[in-house]
Amino acid sequence: MTTTNNDSKSSYLNVRVTSDLKKRFDVFCKGIGSTGSKTVMLFARYCIYSDKAFSFNFSNYDIAQDNSEPIIVGFRLTNGLREKFAKFCDKFELPMAVFIRDFMISCITKNKLPFDINEIAKMKSSLTISKEKKENV
Repeated sequence: MTTTNNDSKSSYLNVRVTSDLKKRFDVFCKGIGSTGSKTVMLFARYCIYSDKAFSFNFSNYDIAQDNSEPIIVGFRLTNGLREKFAKFCDKFELPMAVFIRDFMISCITKNKLPFDINEIAKMKSSLTISKEKKENV
């Protein structure tokens, strides 16, 4: 079945990381019952709905000390989410890959997501209500 809805089609967002970072992020994601792509999708949604950049503090992770092999990791995002996340990142003049890499490092150094998953649904519903109010005015 072919669909024309841009949100239902997906593509990969490629991020250059070290093999050690990828392995540690995979372990983190498995530990929270998720996959890398699903976790990155949650992060992208949180950024879009909160409309704020994160100030990641991962002083106990030294990228320069990670001598493992550099690799490219692909995260599957719906095209609609990818476009919205790209616009969000553009506001801060940073590539999506930088936000994702820093998010991955934050997750593994703190062993938790840098946001509350429940906040995503709350923010999404409040945005929907705000949009409906504007349409009724």
